Amino acid sequence: MKKDRKKDAIVIPASEAEYSRGVGVDLENRLEVTRLNADGMIVSLAPGGFVTFRMPEEVNGRYDVSVRVSATLAQTSSQPFLFSVNGEMPWAAPVDCRPAAWSPAHIDERIPGMDAALASACTEEQIADNFPLHAGDVLQIRTGFGANAAELAGEAFPGIAALVLVPHEPRVRIGTDPLSGKKILWLGSSVTYGAQAAGHFSMVEAMRERHPGLICEKYAVCGTTLANTSADSYPARLRQIPAWKHPDLVVVQLSTNDAVQGKILGRISTCNAPVDETTIAGAIEAIILDIRKRFHCPVVFYTGTWFDCELYREMTELLTDIQKKWGIGIIDLFHDAEMCRVIGTPQQYERYMHDPIHPFRAGYAEWWTPVIDLYLTRFLQDRTQTMEP
Repeated sequence: MKKDRKKDAIVIPASEAEYSRGVGVDLENRLEVTRLNADGMIVSLAPGGFVTFRMPEEVNGRYDVSVRVSATLAQTSSQPFLFSVNGEMPWAAPVDCRPAAWSPAHIDERIPGMDAALASACTEEQIADNFPLHAGDVLQIRTGFGANAAELAGEAFPGIAALVLVPHEPRVRIGTDPLSGKKILWLGSSVTYGAQAAGHFSMVEAMRERHPGLICEKYAVCGTTLANTSADSYPARLRQIPAWKHPDLVVVQLSTNDAVQGKILGRISTCNAPVDETTIAGAIEAIILDIRKRFHCPVVFYTGTWFDCELYREMTELLTDIQKKWGIGIIDLFHDAEMCRVIGTPQQYERYMHDPIHPFRAGYAEWWTPVIDLYLTRFLQDRTQTMEP
């Protein structure tokens, strides 16, 4: 453990942590036993593996907690880990690692001022803010949803270099930007993740760039569905996000995976009837109910742009009916006339879209985000004005 030059942080290196032994995937796509490498990182974590940090004597107070992690060969999730303190209920937090230099999604980006010994750790992600920690507390990081790319020898997870504790700094609003100082959680799959955009760039990163001081947290696992039929479904992953995140808004992707996989559309529940989370309708209602119960904040769903799929069209119509019942917001890119005009211009469309579902970086930044930004800004402004005395 040592003091960091940046913000009086306490850095607990991985060399001081305990970790499970198993067989994972290294950065060169080889099966390898979990180990502490020459750069001081715990690498090749196996599914179900863990790294455990014990808080040193000088830890006592409330901290913004971050984890330093390695690049990955491939990543299909911003939720590769679950976190817990002293064995209590684990929580999810986004850890969106940069891809390795030889990955097509790579963008060269290093953290200024990083210790030379940790030079190969190329990202630092906050996993908790204003979190109480004391000497002797045990923080465990356990593998969650890793990369399942077909070219990998197994499920891949980033290496862990260090745990970083910074005395808590409250959110600061910058200027008069109505979104500055707000916190938005984004729940989705590959489109929210930015699976086909360099650096996993999606509307989440684009919104951060457009609004300094806006906090955006991306909870996305590629290939997942609204329908709660697996451990990585939207409702299941939402319940791993702790209530103490206190978002101002949750934005949810109307997942195309449900349509592509032929999930059951279902029906909107009647009064006092339980929702069927294994259907698309029931899962959407379950998500809305959970957000209202635990976060006490509004919900906005967004659709993808138009593509030729009858079930997805039916899902967008279902969403409109759900809006009438629950008063949610909807960013309907699917039926947006201006968005559809771009689809009719092949050269521009091919620059924006990798395929009919997934945008490239330019598609997010130049096509989707301006529409999403305008809607969310007005949505939150209207709610703020309504709540004012």
